[in-house]
Amino acid sequence: MARQLHDELGGALAAARRSVTLAAREPEAAASHLAAAGQALDEAGQENRALVDGLRRRARLPSLREALDSFLAGARPAASVSVRVTGDETLLPERFRQELFLVLREALRNAFAHAAADRVEVGVRTTRRWLYAKVEDFGPGPGVEVPAAPGPAYGLCSMTERVEELGGRLRISPGEQGGTLVEIHLPLAPRT
Repeated sequence: MARQLHDELGGALAAARRSVTLAAREPEAAASHLAAAGQALDEAGQENRALVDGLRRRARLPSLREALDSFLAGARPAASVSVRVTGDETLLPERFRQELFLVLREALRNAFAHAAADRVEVGVRTTRRWLYAKVEDFGPGPGVEVPAAPGPAYGLCSMTERVEELGGRLRISPGEQGGTLVEIHLPLAPRT
C-alpha cells in the first residue's frame, strides 16, 4: 500500500507541484504548465478514488512503448526523451510488465525532478531468457532521488523492491557522460 501511495498518488501530486512551480517561474509558458498540473491532479484524483474504494485498476497495460509514451505526453518533460523498446514483450508475464512500467516511470520522474537533464534515454530489451531496461539522464549531476532530510528515499526503495520481488536487480550508477544510469536486469523463466 505504501508503494502504491508513493508511486501512484504521490507521483501524480509531485508532478502537479512541479508544473505549478514551472508556471510561476516561466509566465510565458504558464498555460501549458498549468494544463500539465491539471492533468496530474486528475490522475491523482483517480488514484485516490481507487485507493479509497479499495480497488486497483485491473485493465491490461498497453505495450510498454504505448504506456511510456502516454506518461511522457502527460508529464511534458523539459528534457528531450527517447524511448526504444526491442524484443518480444509478450514473453513477459503481465505482472512483470506492470511492475516494470511503474519502475521506469519512477526513474523518469526522478530524472525530471532531480537531474536538470536536457536529454533522457529509455531502453528496454526483452529476450526469451532476460529483460534489460535502462533510464539514463544526461544531466550535470546525480538524477537519483535525494531526500531533503535524513531518511529513506522512498522512490528508490520502491523501485528496488519492485524489481527484487520479480527476482531481478536494480542498479543505479553514474552515467558515462554525467547524470545517472538506472539499470534493471530481470531473468525470465523460459516458457515450454
